[in-house]
Amino acid sequence: MTEEARMQLPSTFEFPFPPYNIQEEFMKNLYFVLENKKLGIFESPTGTGKSLSIICGAIKWLKDHQKFEHEQLQQSMAQLQSQKEQLSSNTTDWLVSQSKEIEVTQQLHLLRLQAAKIEEYNKKIEDIKKFKQSNLQKNWRKPNSTADKKSDEVATEDDNLDEDDLLPETVTMNDELEEPKEEATDTKYEPIKIYICSRTHSQLAQFVGEIIKSPYGENVRVTSLASRQSYCINPAVQQLKNMSLMNERCLDIQKKQKNTTKIDEDKRAVKKSKGCSNSCPYFRQAGIENLRNVALSNVLDVEDLVRCGRDLQVLKAYHQCNA
Repeated sequence: MTEEARMQLPSTFEFPFPPYNIQEEFMKNLYFVLENKKLGIFESPTGTGKSLSIICGAIKWLKDHQKFEHEQLQQSMAQLQSQKEQLSSNTTDWLVSQSKEIEVTQQLHLLRLQAAKIEEYNKKIEDIKKFKQSNLQKNWRKPNSTADKKSDEVATEDDNLDEDDLLPETVTMNDELEEPKEEATDTKYEPIKIYICSRTHSQLAQFVGEIIKSPYGENVRVTSLASRQSYCINPAVQQLKNMSLMNERCLDIQKKQKNTTKIDEDKRAVKKSKGCSNSCPYFRQAGIENLRNVALSNVLDVEDLVRCGRDLQVLKAYHQCNA
């Protein structure tokens, strides 16, 4: 997509109800700022629906931009393909034509690679949407479930249990994903993300609630970011309270994560497992990916994500890097 290509300012925005003039002006100006990569400073009186205006204006731009980007990419590939065919059929000056054809072919190849990355990303998103119907998500209990208390009681009965025993059965089905896979950063499509910042987690929770009530509540992916102080469920780290100590302890037990081999009575290696006595039992790649899928297929606030992490026995802080 060329830098000159710009989307037209929309005349209407999706909104839970007919927007007031002040809300419509807010969304139009926000859309303009985002599309033209400007810095915008907005203010609006209390009670004028700033949160909904930000949500509906920003997500409208994001979805329009994704569609526009796809159309521009397809158009560019079609133009290059046509140009390549014309150069191939040019017999007047074959040397110059062949040189230009090589250049056009390289440009077309790069655009096709970009299109393939986007297609792969979209397929991944579709898989996450299908995850809503999977058995794994059904295993994540809703708030105030009595099963939450039972799972906590079982977890405290024997602290010496293997970490496999601490996890729900449906989580261990992805044990083959235990080791993180390193991916080249230049082969992965990075979509545009919108970051909403606030002074308190309660304000962010209210914002998440507004997203759910908005017209985009069912088809947008949202994840709440927070520190270890909010998301850590490891008692050994939680009890420290101090943020610096928690960070230091968390990094320390991650370094101690290593493979160990169990030995039977005949001193033979019988099983290779992940972890050691001082490692973090919640640092599991399979669990992290499962939590990521739950988080990205639902609009959840910090408290919901912590509860979900407890159910899946994985730290939300580890998931944040993957989401």
